[in-house]
Amino acid sequence: MLEKGVIGGQISLTECVENYPAVDAMAGFDLAQAMLRQAESYGLETHYQDVLGLERLDGLWRVRTNEGSYRARAVIISDRFPVE
Repeated sequence: MLEKGVIGGQISLTECVENYPAVDAMAGFDLAQAMLRQAESYGLETHYQDVLGLERLDGLWRVRTNEGSYRARAVIISDRFPVE
């Protein structure tokens, strides 16, 4: 996973999450950290980098970052983009 900010995004800034399945009231930051730990237990690697570009190349995606490039079969983008 490539992350440029805080793991969890908006939820990590939420004081109290009360409506997430199987979770009693919990700070959003703590919930995001618990989700990260679970994903890492299944092999997730997290790199803190800025994504500079994305292009299709030879049937794969090439993701350019401020620290190098990655190639992937699939890319999931999670961000808020301004509507023009």
